[in-house]
Amino acid sequence: MTEHIRRAPRPLADSVLFVLWWAWAWQSSGATAQGATLIGQLRDDTPWWWWVILVGLLCGLPAQSHAPGGGVARLVRRVAGGRGGAPVAVALTLAALVAPALLFGVGLGSVVSDLPTAARWDGFLDVMSSAPALAVYAAGSGAVLLRRRSTGGRSAPAPGEARRR
Repeated sequence: MTEHIRRAPRPLADSVLFVLWWAWAWQSSGATAQGATLIGQLRDDTPWWWWVILVGLLCGLPAQSHAPGGGVARLVRRVAGGRGGAPVAVALTLAALVAPALLFGVGLGSVVSDLPTAARWDGFLDVMSSAPALAVYAAGSGAVLLRRRSTGGRSAPAPGEARRR
């Protein structure tokens, strides 16, 4: 006879971080592709239905035990508690925040925008050096460093995993 072992629910913070990263990726990529500022993108160029989806994700998915973001959460736990040290953890966090705008905003921006590549690069530099972006970088780096500190620099176990002795 086989037993079904229930998986422990994913921590709320992991799901919320995934949803917020998704929102950041969407908005920074859109602002980069359209050559808009990040605040202008949020205020003028974001349709109402996007806000409905974001609120639904923030309210609904974290309550579910199988919310998306498990791979991202495991990566964050490994980076935050890995052997590479704090500089590597911060560098990987910043790369995860910059990569979507670079890939989707500059690289694939021609799908949604008729701006030339040079203008999208300028938009990328403007978005990535703006005050909201710097606040996101600080929050992401701080979260990884706090997680490193709380685990003592060791890799944190996945939720629901018991340490075997």
